[in-house]
Amino acid sequence: MIALPGVVIQSKIYESSASLVYRGIRVRDNRAIIVKMLKQDYPSLQELTRYRQEYKITSSFNLEGVVKAYSQQDYQRTLVILLEDFGGESLEQWMYKRPDFCPMPLSAFLRLAINLTDILGRIHAANVIHKDINPGNIVLNPDTGVVKIIDFGIATQFNRTNPTFKSHYALEGTLAYLSPEQTGRMNRLLDYRTDFYSLGLTLLGLKA
Repeated sequence: MIALPGVVIQSKIYESSASLVYRGIRVRDNRAIIVKMLKQDYPSLQELTRYRQEYKITSSFNLEGVVKAYSQQDYQRTLVILLEDFGGESLEQWMYKRPDFCPMPLSAFLRLAINLTDILGRIHAANVIHKDINPGNIVLNPDTGVVKIIDFGIATQFNRTNPTFKSHYALEGTLAYLSPEQTGRMNRLLDYRTDFYSLGLTLLGLKA
């Protein structure tokens, strides 16, 4: 368990090959927070750059459907991001825990789909393409119905007059949810529609 000044760590809620995520309390205002940090003791320059980009883009939003980023700080030889905790869990966790015979009720599914489509539209209106929409990057509080998008580590900011860009064809994102153009297998420019393709696959999984 990590020890951050001014933060009481309560539990680890997620671990991947690159990141560790904890729930905690910020002491100065007793605010519930999410603590996200790079897992490796000596992260690569690419990992550090991705974390800095994630914080920069996330903190630039003022949207209800995007998780708030409070601060970023050094921790030993790595980086830590302090994020909003609204009591949710990822759709990936929800899907893992649900019985196979118990899909999301249609009314809840339609409400979620409409909310996520609206959130993505507002993200795109802010000239950002997420590029990694998948069940792990959508967090839902089932009690309140609040849903938010997280993890802008590979997001791209685009010019409003040119909302497309050439991919460098390095595979980024979660393979099962990538649009064909994002894989680099199509001779087509990447634009905001890649996020809607990934959202469609995500929603399909909820009703499977």
